[in-house]
Amino acid sequence: MSKAGERGLPTDSLLNKVKEGLAKGIEPTRIDPVLWQMTSRLEFAHEVLEEAKARGVSEGNRQRALETMAEAIARGATKDEVRELTRLSQESRHKVTHEELAAGAKGLAVMKEGRIPSKDGTALVGEGMRQGYGASEILDLSREVKRRGSDFEEGRASMQQLR
Repeated sequence: MSKAGERGLPTDSLLNKVKEGLAKGIEPTRIDPVLWQMTSRLEFAHEVLEEAKARGVSEGNRQRALETMAEAIARGATKDEVRELTRLSQESRHKVTHEELAAGAKGLAVMKEGRIPSKDGTALVGEGMRQGYGASEILDLSREVKRRGSDFEEGRASMQQLR
Protein backbone atom coordinates (compact mmCIF):
# COMPACT_ATOMS: atom_id res chain seq x y z
CA MET A 1 0.00 0.00 0.00
CA SER A 2 2.84 2.39 0.73
CA LYS A 3 4.14 1.85 -2.83
CA ALA A 4 0.73 2.87 -4.18
CA GLY A 5 0.88 6.03 -2.07
CA GLU A 6 4.39 6.78 -3.34
CA ARG A 7 3.03 6.61 -6.91
CA GLY A 8 0.37 9.18 -6.01
CA LEU A 9 -2.53 6.74 -5.86
CA PRO A 10 -5.21 7.17 -3.18
CA THR A 11 -4.57 4.73 -0.36
CA ASP A 12 -7.73 5.38 1.67
CA SER A 13 -9.84 2.99 -0.41
CA LEU A 14 -7.12 0.33 -0.20
CA LEU A 15 -6.88 0.71 3.56
CA ASN A 16 -10.66 0.55 3.88
CA LYS A 17 -10.71 -2.69 1.87
CA VAL A 18 -8.14 -4.23 4.26
CA LYS A 19 -10.17 -3.11 7.29
CA GLU A 20 -13.37 -4.45 5.75
CA GLY A 21 -11.78 -7.82 5.02
CA LEU A 22 -10.30 -8.16 8.48
CA ALA A 23 -13.59 -7.12 10.11
CA LYS A 24 -15.33 -9.90 8.16
CA GLY A 25 -12.73 -12.41 9.35
CA ILE A 26 -11.23 -12.94 5.90
CA GLU A 27 -7.74 -14.40 5.84
CA PRO A 28 -5.05 -11.83 4.93
CA THR A 29 -3.85 -14.14 2.15
CA ARG A 30 -7.25 -13.69 0.45
CA ILE A 31 -7.19 -9.90 0.93
CA ASP A 32 -3.80 -9.44 -0.78
CA PRO A 33 -4.93 -10.39 -4.33
CA VAL A 34 -7.89 -8.01 -4.01
CA LEU A 35 -5.50 -5.19 -3.08
CA TRP A 36 -3.28 -5.97 -6.06
CA GLN A 37 -6.32 -5.89 -8.35
CA MET A 38 -7.51 -2.57 -6.89
CA THR A 39 -4.02 -1.11 -7.20
CA SER A 40 -3.70 -2.17 -10.84
CA ARG A 41 -7.09 -0.56 -11.61
CA LEU A 42 -5.99 2.65 -9.87
CA GLU A 43 -2.75 2.63 -11.88
CA PHE A 44 -4.73 2.14 -15.10
CA ALA A 45 -7.06 4.97 -14.06
CA HIS A 46 -4.06 7.20 -13.33
CA GLU A 47 -2.61 6.42 -16.76
CA VAL A 48 -5.78 7.24 -18.74
CA LEU A 49 -6.43 10.39 -16.71
CA GLU A 50 -2.88 11.60 -17.34
CA GLU A 51 -3.43 10.97 -21.05
CA ALA A 52 -6.64 12.99 -20.87
CA LYS A 53 -4.84 15.78 -19.01
CA ALA A 54 -2.30 15.97 -21.82
CA ARG A 55 -5.24 16.45 -24.21
CA GLY A 56 -6.66 19.36 -22.23
CA VAL A 57 -9.00 17.74 -19.69
CA SER A 58 -8.69 19.63 -16.40
CA GLU A 59 -7.94 17.83 -13.14
CA GLY A 60 -10.71 18.66 -10.66
CA ASN A 61 -10.91 16.32 -7.66
CA ARG A 62 -8.09 13.90 -8.42
CA GLN A 63 -8.89 11.25 -5.81
CA ARG A 64 -12.57 11.06 -6.71
CA ALA A 65 -11.69 10.90 -10.41
CA LEU A 66 -9.17 8.08 -9.85
CA GLU A 67 -11.60 6.05 -7.75
CA THR A 68 -14.49 6.56 -10.18
CA MET A 69 -12.32 5.69 -13.18
CA ALA A 70 -11.01 2.58 -11.37
CA GLU A 71 -14.62 1.54 -10.75
CA ALA A 72 -15.44 2.17 -14.42
CA ILE A 73 -12.58 -0.13 -15.39
CA ALA A 74 -13.75 -2.78 -12.93
CA ARG A 75 -17.20 -2.59 -14.53
CA GLY A 76 -15.85 -3.02 -18.06
CA ALA A 77 -14.77 0.34 -19.50
CA THR A 78 -11.75 -0.04 -21.79
CA LYS A 79 -8.82 2.24 -22.52
CA ASP A 80 -10.03 2.78 -26.09
CA GLU A 81 -13.48 3.77 -24.87
CA VAL A 82 -11.97 6.26 -22.41
CA ARG A 83 -9.82 7.68 -25.20
CA GLU A 84 -12.90 8.11 -27.38
CA LEU A 85 -14.75 9.83 -24.52
CA THR A 86 -11.73 12.12 -24.07
CA ARG A 87 -11.85 12.97 -27.77
CA LEU A 88 -15.58 13.65 -27.63
CA SER A 89 -15.19 15.75 -24.48
CA GLN A 90 -12.93 18.14 -26.36
CA GLU A 91 -15.97 19.20 -28.38
CA SER A 92 -17.73 20.28 -25.16
CA ARG A 93 -18.99 23.80 -24.56
CA HIS A 94 -17.19 23.83 -21.23
CA LYS A 95 -13.86 22.45 -20.05
CA VAL A 96 -14.50 18.86 -18.97
CA THR A 97 -12.84 17.72 -15.73
CA HIS A 98 -11.30 14.39 -14.83
CA GLU A 99 -14.31 13.74 -12.59
CA GLU A 100 -16.72 14.22 -15.49
CA LEU A 101 -14.61 12.04 -17.77
CA ALA A 102 -14.45 9.32 -15.10
CA ALA A 103 -18.22 9.58 -14.58
CA GLY A 104 -18.62 9.26 -18.34
CA ALA A 105 -16.50 6.10 -18.37
CA LYS A 106 -18.45 4.67 -15.44
CA GLY A 107 -21.72 5.64 -17.11
CA LEU A 108 -20.66 3.89 -20.29
CA ALA A 109 -19.74 0.76 -18.30
CA VAL A 110 -23.15 0.86 -16.60
CA MET A 111 -24.89 1.11 -19.98
CA LYS A 112 -22.85 -1.83 -21.29
CA GLU A 113 -24.08 -3.83 -18.27
CA GLY A 114 -27.58 -3.04 -19.59
CA ARG A 115 -26.62 -4.52 -22.99
CA ILE A 116 -26.28 -1.15 -24.69
CA PRO A 117 -23.61 -1.40 -27.41
CA SER A 118 -20.40 0.46 -26.60
CA LYS A 119 -20.66 2.61 -29.72
CA ASP A 120 -24.16 3.82 -28.78
CA GLY A 121 -23.28 4.39 -25.13
CA THR A 122 -20.12 6.27 -26.03
CA ALA A 123 -22.03 8.53 -28.42
CA LEU A 124 -24.69 9.25 -25.78
CA VAL A 125 -22.18 10.00 -23.01
CA GLY A 126 -20.14 12.13 -25.40
CA GLU A 127 -23.24 14.11 -26.31
CA GLY A 128 -24.02 14.58 -22.62
CA MET A 129 -20.53 15.93 -22.00
CA ARG A 130 -20.80 18.22 -25.04
CA GLN A 131 -24.04 19.62 -23.63
CA GLY A 132 -22.37 20.31 -20.28
CA TYR A 133 -23.81 17.49 -18.16
CA GLY A 134 -22.02 17.19 -14.84
CA ALA A 135 -20.74 13.94 -13.34
CA SER A 136 -23.93 13.18 -11.38
CA GLU A 137 -26.14 13.90 -14.39
CA ILE A 138 -24.11 11.58 -16.61
CA LEU A 139 -24.38 8.81 -14.02
CA ASP A 140 -28.13 9.39 -13.61
CA LEU A 141 -28.56 9.18 -17.38
CA SER A 142 -26.58 5.95 -17.61
CA ARG A 143 -28.55 4.29 -14.80
CA GLU A 144 -31.81 5.20 -16.53
CA VAL A 145 -30.57 3.86 -19.87
CA LYS A 146 -29.46 0.62 -18.18
CA ARG A 147 -32.83 0.31 -16.44
CA ARG A 148 -34.58 0.66 -19.80
CA GLY A 149 -32.07 -1.50 -21.70
CA SER A 150 -34.69 -3.92 -22.99
CA ASP A 151 -36.70 -0.99 -24.43
CA PHE A 152 -33.69 -0.09 -26.57
CA GLU A 153 -33.03 -3.71 -27.56
CA GLU A 154 -36.63 -4.30 -28.58
CA GLY A 155 -37.00 -1.00 -30.44
CA ARG A 156 -39.47 0.67 -28.03
CA ALA A 157 -36.86 3.38 -27.45
CA SER A 158 -34.09 4.76 -29.63
CA MET A 159 -30.62 5.84 -28.60
CA GLN A 160 -30.69 8.27 -31.52
CA GLN A 161 -33.85 9.93 -30.18
CA LEU A 162 -32.40 10.04 -26.68
CA ARG A 163 -29.26 11.79 -27.96
